Amino acid sequence: MWWQWLLQHIQRNGFYMSIEKANAYTFSCLEYLGRELDPLLTRLVVEKGVMSHLDDQRKRKVELSRYNPRDVQLQLRMLTEPVGTPERKHPFEPDSSRTVGTYAQDLRIFRNKKMHGRDMNRNDAVRIYDSAARLFEAL
Repeated sequence: MWWQWLLQHIQRNGFYMSIEKANAYTFSCLEYLGRELDPLLTRLVVEKGVMSHLDDQRKRKVELSRYNPRDVQLQLRMLTEPVGTPERKHPFEPDSSRTVGTYAQDLRIFRNKKMHGRDMNRNDAVRIYDSAARLFEAL
């Protein structure tokens, strides 16, 4: 997969990576997440009305058509917050271990840092790719 090559490339080049490269790698990973999570999550959003259920819980009324299905913030929110029925609050979890939610929360933190202007370093770039890879494996 593409992320394995990038991790090897980063590891081969030692500990130094410019802030610009780390930011670029982080941003490209977030774009990839938005694109690749879309097909996995769209079906549940449309078929089961997951986002409308979440908005009802928060006492908000927003039309489902206002959500961008490739918005990483929204996708990670769906994976980390309880959006299902009371019997199965986390519909994306294959079991009760909350593995998907853990990796998604890690990615959510990085997404928030990046979108709020924080610079990333080499360790952040490696970690975001590792968390993304583990998230896809868990899904």
